[in-house]
Amino acid sequence: MADSAEGNPRQPEAAAGQAGGQAFRRSVGLLSATAINMTQMVGIGPFITIPLMVATFSGPQAIVG
Repeated sequence: MADSAEGNPRQPEAAAGQAGGQAFRRSVGLLSATAINMTQMVGIGPFITIPLMVATFSGPQAIVG
């Protein structure tokens, strides 16, 4: 795929994201970034704790109770 000399080659001219002269600005603020980070850390918890519990109890007893 050849790069064009003008503009960003990843954005076609028709879908450049500009409507009425206003460009879409992508940004994540401090509060949003913190919230995303916290949800990712909480979401990974079961994938870390369940294998540790299964290894400690030497079998599926960790899931039962």
